[in-house]
Amino acid sequence: LIGGPSIVDVGTGSGCIAIAIKKNLPHSIVTAIDISVKALHIATENAATLKAAVSFLPLNFLDESAWKQLPGFDIIVSNPPYIPLNEKEKLARNVKDFEPAEALFVPDNSPLLFYEKIALFAKVHGNTGGRIYIETHEEHAGKVASLFKETFKEVVIKKDIFGKDRMVMALI
Repeated sequence: LIGGPSIVDVGTGSGCIAIAIKKNLPHSIVTAIDISVKALHIATENAATLKAAVSFLPLNFLDESAWKQLPGFDIIVSNPPYIPLNEKEKLARNVKDFEPAEALFVPDNSPLLFYEKIALFAKVHGNTGGRIYIETHEEHAGKVASLFKETFKEVVIKKDIFGKDRMVMALI
């Protein structure tokens, strides 16, 4: 690829994933989106401190009409909100007391909300031969993989360092 792969980080938050990708793949073109302007301000500061050229864009990913402003991507990455609201009290205090709720929680009746949107997005904005890498709730990794198998090839569930199903990869 001329200039390296084009990569989008959906729901970037403080930008750590997008920045790490740019630092490890310096020729990549990295775009990071988030609904929170405050988070994007922090992400921009983090990228500047670490001298990582990442484009940050405020965007409500759940609003499909907002996708028109985005190009196609070779790689889609995301650690989206995936914790059902009814699990809030089970979380460690350092998570639930300091992370913004919109970065963590989904409605109890729609735990796959962001994965459904990412699958739709990838159908239109994912370049053929590209990949999707997403973090999942350990109890929903199988459901996310099944959702992705409806459209994509080579869907694989990966385990975290504790042996829990926590990531799904799909070939676009």
